[in-house]
Amino acid sequence: MRSSFFGLEIARRALFTQQQSLDITAHNIANADTKGYSRQVGIHSATYPGLTYSLNRPTYAGLMGTGVEIQEIRRMRDLFIDSDFRGENQILGEWETKSELLQNIEYIFNEPSDTGIRTVLDEFWNSFQELSKTPESTAARSLVYQRGISLSETINHTYSQLNKLQTQVNESIEIKVRGINSLSSQIADLNDLIHKVEAAGDNANDLRDKRDLLADELSKIVRIHVNEDNRGMYTVSVSGAALVIGTESSPLEFDVNDIS
Repeated sequence: MRSSFFGLEIARRALFTQQQSLDITAHNIANADTKGYSRQVGIHSATYPGLTYSLNRPTYAGLMGTGVEIQEIRRMRDLFIDSDFRGENQILGEWETKSELLQNIEYIFNEPSDTGIRTVLDEFWNSFQELSKTPESTAARSLVYQRGISLSETINHTYSQLNKLQTQVNESIEIKVRGINSLSSQIADLNDLIHKVEAAGDNANDLRDKRDLLADELSKIVRIHVNEDNRGMYTVSVSGAALVIGTESSPLEFDVNDIS
């Protein structure tokens, strides 16, 4: 015979379950503008049924439902879309960098213009043509000399600007390498934290969102491959070399002398 409070217990479980569902919805609304946040859904499941006894069935009369509970709080995230996004994100980052670099080179050469190398070079050859017509002319010789100096100064100035740009690019690479190392270290730390939280049976959805956001940021700097193991830890590799394995990260180094 079931307890007199059996129905009240079912109602209590239903009330608490719906309250938890409302809390999950509130959490989703509160983080609507949070970058990298993934919507969460409470998965309802019937609680384990109870056995009821009767005179006709002294062993048990059958299974009786005992209510509802939230089995898990599921993060609505598609791993395939994540992988596809990171690949496209890397392409975007690559072309943004190339575009910025080419714009700087275009500004340095300043072509077409009245002061660009092409114009100065044309003027230099034209002065030679004038000299070939009147080789005895002092003015023609002086013009060739002046145009030669102008061409030399223009080329030297362009070379100097390109050297400065190369230095800036090297500094930018160093900054990006430090950024990669920082992101990979944070991912390794989150790997450890997520594993500990989930091993204890708790929910780590928000921590997983933070880790995925870091992986997204990393993918814009360098092409990465992300794989999740059975412990819930990410392994991140770059060109086949492991950048993050479990709780350990391998920092990258940049040597300007290796650039050819």
